[in-house]
Amino acid sequence: MNHINKLLSLSLFCFAGLSIAQCPPANFSQQDSEKLVEQKFQINDGALRNNLALEFLACIDNPDPYWRDTIAFTSLSIWLRSNLLKIETVKALRSKLLVDLQNTDDPEGFRRPFAALLLSEVARVDRIKETFSAEEFNALITPTANYMTSIIDYRGFDEKTGWRHAVAHS
Repeated sequence: MNHINKLLSLSLFCFAGLSIAQCPPANFSQQDSEKLVEQKFQINDGALRNNLALEFLACIDNPDPYWRDTIAFTSLSIWLRSNLLKIETVKALRSKLLVDLQNTDDPEGFRRPFAALLLSEVARVDRIKETFSAEEFNALITPTANYMTSIIDYRGFDEKTGWRHAVAHS
């Protein structure tokens, strides 16, 4: 196991009982994230990868585009598209992202657009290999449509915070 996997395993073991979501995750440093990017998000330890997938959801509303776009979105997109997450993790992502999509308390305007964007990646998993029941899959439609028709935040790119992009993401 390489250095980053050992460090990540230790940090997740130490903080597995905590339910407080934070970005970056506890004991996951900037240096750890840079190594993860350098390794093209390859993590050999499946349990670690699945835990990080859930922990990185706390970063989808982070105003720092590094944590939101590079770490959270890119890692989740790669892992979902490569079928590297357990079905239970994919279903947990779906559930959490649906809650985030419907939560109107999003003053910075990042959480909901990125929840919509990541939900499209989660739905893609089911398109490639049936993952959800018909009811679970269909439950993605109404909240997404409701979100899209309720968009009043048309901000796009900002030099400091990156993209908000609500319309395109939904």
